[in-house]
Amino acid sequence: EKNHGYCLKYSGATALVVRKVKTSMAAGTILFYRRTDIGADPSVRWIDSPKNRFEYRNGSILQFIGLLDDDARENLKSIGQDGSVDICDMVEATQFDEEDFNALAARMRGKAAPWQQIMLECNPDAPTHWIKRRLIDGGEASVYHASAIDNPHNPPSYAEWLARLSGIDYQRLVLGKWVQA
Repeated sequence: EKNHGYCLKYSGATALVVRKVKTSMAAGTILFYRRTDIGADPSVRWIDSPKNRFEYRNGSILQFIGLLDDDARENLKSIGQDGSVDICDMVEATQFDEEDFNALAARMRGKAAPWQQIMLECNPDAPTHWIKRRLIDGGEASVYHASAIDNPHNPPSYAEWLARLSGIDYQRLVLGKWVQA
């Protein structure tokens, strides 16, 4: 919703939604954007494969990409309408390497708005993960905790399923802790 709102508000913006493996977005992330976040907004047009992006009447684009390897990171150098990105959402961020984050950070020079942002969505992982060490403990990121019950798209029964978890899964997915076995 934030990416969509950004693209609507700031003409000519370039927004990215990134997963480590792009093909993993087809049945989930992209479908959710198409049906829920953006839906039938008449100011937005979906451009299907191979580009997989939304184009806005005001010149903004929201593109879905993967960062599986060095070639994909190299392609970032020419991403966006002018070689820059305004806002980026790294989905399942714990799957990314720190090198992926750095490659995206080097593209964050968009001018559509007075601010740029990289968002990392993830469940906690091991306390040694680079996100925890560098961004959270190192103070480079603001952290916003949300639980399953905060998500209006989850049915109430989902919280009941999560409550049945134990061990590391319970600590990470329910309590939001960066722990390991």
